[in-house]
Amino acid sequence: MPVNKKGIAAVGVAVAATVTMLLVQQPNTGGYTIAVKDTFKTVWTDSIQVVDYAKDTTITVQGQWVTKRGRNGKLYRFYIQAHNKDTVILGHKYVTVPYSYDSAYKIYDTIYSNTKDTVVQSILPKPQLSGNATRQADWLDTLHPNIDYLKAVQAVVIKVDWKDLQNEKGELTPQTPDAYISWADRMNKTYGLHIRFKLRIVPGVEAPDYVKKAVGTFILTNAGYENVAGLQGRDSNCVKFWKPEFMPYWEDFQKKLAAKYDGNEFIAEVVNSATSTATGESLIRAVANAGGGLTRKQSYIAAGYTIDADYKAVLASIDVMSKYWKRTNCGMAITIWENISSSKVTKDITKSQSIAEYLCKAFGSRAVIGNNGLGTNGWQAGGDDLQLASYFQSLQKTYNNGIYYQTAAPGSMITTMKGVLDLGLQYGCSLVELPQPPDKLLTTISNADLTVYNGKFTANAVVK
Repeated sequence: MPVNKKGIAAVGVAVAATVTMLLVQQPNTGGYTIAVKDTFKTVWTDSIQVVDYAKDTTITVQGQWVTKRGRNGKLYRFYIQAHNKDTVILGHKYVTVPYSYDSAYKIYDTIYSNTKDTVVQSILPKPQLSGNATRQADWLDTLHPNIDYLKAVQAVVIKVDWKDLQNEKGELTPQTPDAYISWADRMNKTYGLHIRFKLRIVPGVEAPDYVKKAVGTFILTNAGYENVAGLQGRDSNCVKFWKPEFMPYWEDFQKKLAAKYDGNEFIAEVVNSATSTATGESLIRAVANAGGGLTRKQSYIAAGYTIDADYKAVLASIDVMSKYWKRTNCGMAITIWENISSSKVTKDITKSQSIAEYLCKAFGSRAVIGNNGLGTNGWQAGGDDLQLASYFQSLQKTYNNGIYYQTAAPGSMITTMKGVLDLGLQYGCSLVELPQPPDKLLTTISNADLTVYNGKFTANAVVK
């Protein structure tokens, strides 16, 4: 397989070759000593910087394992086996909970026969995305970037419609993410930044036409949401995401998307938004017992929607994501479940909680849960969002999952910008999506304050 020069680096030479991967089927037994003749080094993947032995040092293996502290301060455990000119290293994260050999994280490297340099390629999980985030990449002026701002806000959300990533032939059309990745590569190399991305895809009303035709659609009015950013001009025909016929199309899309980006270090997180209608938030149905919400509720029911089918579709979408994304973190907006039936719309926080835990069970420390309303009325004492936030923290104690929040719009915040950010920190948030483009945001909070908060949110990350 081709070497991805963005994710790995050779020592002393530029690499443009093919790496032969070796897989150790069973650990060797007995103690032995192996001399490491080259320094292993990585560029972007912090989690495998542990493979950074000094040149010409000797590692004595007691039995079959060696424990070593990585450059990121974490303890890792390694099994080392020598093969003449090739060396294979299987790296196991050293954690406080038991782990099995089958679920071990693996690092493979090959010493080329025509050079003394070593290349390392990893299938270790990518570090969690953390710190401040610009919640829409198109808010950034990529031609005249504000470097001071980018030093304080190095995470970026690429929000893109499904139909713009997969054409009517089912082929990927990844020009938008690829353009941002190329830009980030230049910025990182030029200014010493570490820009990485969260990929948020909008399906629902923005599913490809061929998917809509095959699965069917229903009308989803935006009445009451006319002034919500990003909802203007959208198609009102939403795919029937709850139907069993829908999920194979989402799976085909994710299989192709993961094949392209799961190994790309710039895409740190992908959002599971399969059952979203218009915003990339999987559980928001925007129904009510009056007004535009009532119209939407009636449209769902007329289209054959059922609560059970919706719930099953949400869980099935998590299964699809975990099937193909093996290194990338998987985020999901977990909001309060809305029960849609012929009677009154009701809320069910237990369904939201069960979905959050299902994601955590599927992805472990690569799961990222949260929602897009930090600092709204639901965060006041006794509010639903506050209850969910406490539950997310309880899951984190078991699964080491990440927690993210997108702040409310400034006009909807229950307190000041700093007060909202402090609220996120209090409830374990390690990635916060900020509410405005840089020029407007910096009239509300200083770049110096953003730098401080970036450090605090990063410090909250469980897996760095």
